[in-house]
Amino acid sequence: MENPMFSIRRYLHTCALAAAVWLTAACGNEAPAPTPPSASAAGNSSEEKPTYVVITQSSHPPFSIRNSDGSMGGLDVELLQAVAQAEGLKLQIMPHNLSGMLDTLQSGHADIATGIQITPEHQNTFIFSQPYLESGYGFLLPSSSKINNVNELQGKVLAVTSGGTVEKQLRSTNITDKILPAATLYLGLKEVKQDNAAAVYGTEAALKPYLQQNPDFVFIPDEKSGQIQFAFALEQRGAPLRGKINDGLNTLRANGTYQKIINKWLHSAHSVNASASSHSSVPH
Repeated sequence: MENPMFSIRRYLHTCALAAAVWLTAACGNEAPAPTPPSASAAGNSSEEKPTYVVITQSSHPPFSIRNSDGSMGGLDVELLQAVAQAEGLKLQIMPHNLSGMLDTLQSGHADIATGIQITPEHQNTFIFSQPYLESGYGFLLPSSSKINNVNELQGKVLAVTSGGTVEKQLRSTNITDKILPAATLYLGLKEVKQDNAAAVYGTEAALKPYLQQNPDFVFIPDEKSGQIQFAFALEQRGAPLRGKINDGLNTLRANGTYQKIINKWLHSAHSVNASASSHSSVPH
């Protein structure tokens, strides 16, 4: 006589096989296709705001400074952050040495570079936002030096921040061939204080704030070099982003935020009226 428990197990096994055969036939021997995940579950990147990488000089007061918490601040950074807030842009701000900044931008490792001078050479490679700052050039030197004009600096050792447009401008003046490159403007000023250079050369907008901390220094303008405008630089593919930056700058000018930021860090004489600027009609 067959064991009753064995009969029950065989019956259940037979039922299971029959069910499996029926399911296989009903499905046409194919496993059902998996249900695709929803766009939200998959993290639809097309709906996420891109994060734009911004490079700014690691130490160039008052335009870029490092805050006590390690974040970057200064005129350039604060202005761009205000633009980003107005236009809903996400930024990642990274400090960078002046040397190599434009190479980093051109290589596509950054989207925006702050505080770049608008020159014909730069315009051949990059596109620019509306200018937000205008400045002349000049020299900062001790009042005790008794030097009263540019002519008296002929042949003297002059310090300058290395690797940028300002150094190129100084060399083009032919005032001297004794040029002492420095990593930052502050270090250039230090060379002057240590009597290694007669003066430090730079833009008026960058040099004038140092007078507040160094009242024993004087500023002598380089009137022959004219004015230079500063803007946010982008690589050639950044035209849509440039449009948003320009829209943001226009908004900040209209609501007074632009002038407040300029006045906070500099004298208002360095501000640029977009409607009066030769670069204000830069297309979006």
